[in-house]
Amino acid sequence: MGYADSVRKIPAAAVSTVGADMLSRLLRVDSGLTIRLRLSARTLPDIRSANVLGEIRGWEKPEEIVLVGGHLDSWDKGTGAHDDASGCVQAIEVLHLVKRLGIRPRRTIRAVMFMNEENGMRGGLGYAQDSNRAGETHVALIESDRGGFAPRGFTLDADSLVLQKVRSWEPLFEPLNAGRFVRGYSGVDISSMVKKGVPGFGLLVEAHRYFDYHHSANDTIDKVNPRELEIGAVVEALLCLLISERGL
Repeated sequence: MGYADSVRKIPAAAVSTVGADMLSRLLRVDSGLTIRLRLSARTLPDIRSANVLGEIRGWEKPEEIVLVGGHLDSWDKGTGAHDDASGCVQAIEVLHLVKRLGIRPRRTIRAVMFMNEENGMRGGLGYAQDSNRAGETHVALIESDRGGFAPRGFTLDADSLVLQKVRSWEPLFEPLNAGRFVRGYSGVDISSMVKKGVPGFGLLVEAHRYFDYHHSANDTIDKVNPRELEIGAVVEALLCLLISERGL
C-alpha cells in the first residue's frame, strides 16, 4: 500500500496465495461463509538499519563492480527461507566459491544483502544513493529473489547488444541446465540502478512451488533443497566471473 500525504489511511491486509486457496476451498463447502479479520499491525517510527556488503576486489579494474545480491528482510508470517534468505546465501556463496577456486577476478565482485525490500525497498534505494555519492561504477547487477529452486537461467533488463553478448555464453551454462537468457524483470532492490542504465540480471528458477511458500508461514528452511540452492549459487558465480573477465 502507498498513500499520498493528503489521503487518510485506511486498514489494509494482504492475503497470501496459500491463504487465498484455503478461503476458496472453504467457500466451496459453505457459500455463505463469513470470516472475522483482526488487524493488529502498526506502523512504527522509522529506525536506522543497514545493508550488509562484502567484496573481492578486482586486480585490474577494481573500480568496476559486478554486484550480486538478495534481501535480508522477510514477510512476518514465515522465516523467509525462500524469500529471500536463499538469495542472500547465494550471494555469500558466490564470493566463497571464487575464493575456494583461487580466482582473482579482473573486476570487483560485490555481494550485497539489502535491507527493507518488503516495505519500501529503502535498502536498494539507499545503496544506489551511497554508490552515486561515492562515484562508483557498476557494470552489472545480479539479483536472486525468486526462491532457492533449481536455476534455469536469467531474465535480463538491458539493451539488445548486452543480450546478444550474454546469449553467446549460453553453452557454458547448459551443463547446469541454466542456459536460458531472456528479456525480463531483474529485481526490486537493483531496479533503481537498472533504470539508470546498468544491466540487470534476475536469477530465473524452476518456481512452480514458489507460491506454496511465498509470504506464508510455510516459508521455512526445511522447504529449501540444498542441492538446488547450491547450483543457483554456482550459476551466479559463473555469470559474475564471465562479466568480470570479459565485460559487457
